[in-house]
Amino acid sequence: MGDTAGDTMGMTAFTEAVSQLEAAGYDSMGFAVEDARIVCVECDASVDPSASQVAGMLRYQTDAGEGHVFAIGCTSCNARGLLFIGAEALAGGVGDIVGVLENRARGS
Repeated sequence: MGDTAGDTMGMTAFTEAVSQLEAAGYDSMGFAVEDARIVCVECDASVDPSASQVAGMLRYQTDAGEGHVFAIGCTSCNARGLLFIGAEALAGGVGDIVGVLENRARGS
């Protein structure tokens, strides 16, 4: 999965991309951001974003602003799922985490 950073992704394309990620095995209950850490919803393990297993990302645009979807693997239980970070979360202060996860997705 690549970064769609330069693309404007319509809702149909976004839904199809998320479906493809789920079909590729990123189908666990997912991940969340808590206390500046990535938390696996399956096992409650948390990891620093800089140590996260990020296979790729999508960027999308809504009326509220830019959002991100990261395909992540849990380093504890090996679950694979998605982390959705919308514009509201970015406004709430997780921008630094998004930057770290973007770099992990690009292999930087």
